Amino acid sequence: MDNNSLYKISQKFIADLTPQNIDQIAKTIGLTFITKKDPEGNVCLANSPEVRPEFRETFTLLDLQDYFIAILHSKIARENNQEFLNIDFSQISIPTDTVEFWKFVELGKELRQ
Repeated sequence: MDNNSLYKISQKFIADLTPQNIDQIAKTIGLTFITKKDPEGNVCLANSPEVRPEFRETFTLLDLQDYFIAILHSKIARENNQEFLNIDFSQISIPTDTVEFWKFVELGKELRQ
């Protein structure tokens, strides 16, 4: 599965998310969902990418998409989950550790770019 395919699958997953799914993810990882981050240069640095992951307070759909790209890219995940990746996206787990979540977000961002 190439990166372009992973990107398309992650876009489909994001499109299928309901507000209830997003609320559950937010509760699980202990972050607040926001529709978009403030532009760079804002006085409040709480949402800045330069803030260490353990101090971040919010996430966006793009963060989720990057997370899913990293998870889908994982060889183990592809091998273990191949049969339901095209059927049931709810089987992709959300970490309970925010630091782990942000590590996957960073990996997914690199893959996406």
